[in-house]
Amino acid sequence: MKPPILKTFAACALAVATMPLAAQVVITGIADKAVYTDRAAFSVTAQAGYSCGARLDGNPVPLGVSVPVTNADYHELSVSATNNSTTTVTRQYVRFIVTSSERGNTENGLPPWVPYPVVNSATEEFAGSQLRLIVPESFPAGQPVPVVAWVEDSAGHALRANGLLQAPGQPAIQLRRGVGSGFLPAPPAPGPLDYAAEVGGLTANKVIDIETHTSWTPVSGIVNGAVSWPAGSRIAVQQNLTIPAGSSLTIGEGTVVRLAYRVNLTNSGSLVIQGTTARPVVFMAEDPGQPWGGIIMHWAGAQLEARGTI
Repeated sequence: MKPPILKTFAACALAVATMPLAAQVVITGIADKAVYTDRAAFSVTAQAGYSCGARLDGNPVPLGVSVPVTNADYHELSVSATNNSTTTVTRQYVRFIVTSSERGNTENGLPPWVPYPVVNSATEEFAGSQLRLIVPESFPAGQPVPVVAWVEDSAGHALRANGLLQAPGQPAIQLRRGVGSGFLPAPPAPGPLDYAAEVGGLTANKVIDIETHTSWTPVSGIVNGAVSWPAGSRIAVQQNLTIPAGSSLTIGEGTVVRLAYRVNLTNSGSLVIQGTTARPVVFMAEDPGQPWGGIIMHWAGAQLEARGTI
């Protein structure tokens, strides 16, 4: 009969070892699975009759004092308490994230990153090349206008040069290794917006029609069967949109898709985006200060074909 007794004792010991520490240790300032911006602080205090130890990310931390945590990252606080009478040890883990306000709320736990300074190329490096621009043919008023730019050599290959893309009255866009993107401020009035850009002696010009009135078609939920959004559509996605297996969504050139905060387009079927360099398909946030979610490929058999897409 000894083996069953030993098994029962082992099970009881395991239960004691993993029980919460509420009665033995007081942890204040942080909560399990919580997210804090820029800074968190906690303290660990042992109750009478217990010896306590605490480690943050594997490193010992003092007891009974406030411990600040300022580095943006995922953190684990491990606390153990030993009953001085029975020597029983119990443990508790508190997991939390400190985010950096510099990076926004889409990159939880990623520390700030300072890139190496860009050294722009001499004008001679751009000689014989061509500047290419992708901008919407037309765009809703009151919204920042996206711009994509790249430089090609005479053979049509990307020219790996750095430079500032500049246009009168518009903010500069940095090209790194021949490619760059950015936004033009929301135009104050409808009508044609002339964007005449230059970098390294190369020039290109695009005219964007800022719409007087934009009529949005609301879409959300499930895409059933074969669905097409015609060229030039204006689609407003207020809630998550899902393409299930066996269904398809085709988006015509020149379409603008506006998505609400954190809204996702989940694809388990087929998504075909038929933009062109002259009339790209644009995915944009409803509020420029609140990013939409993303396109999620949710199944191994899901298909995505995207051309001319911003």
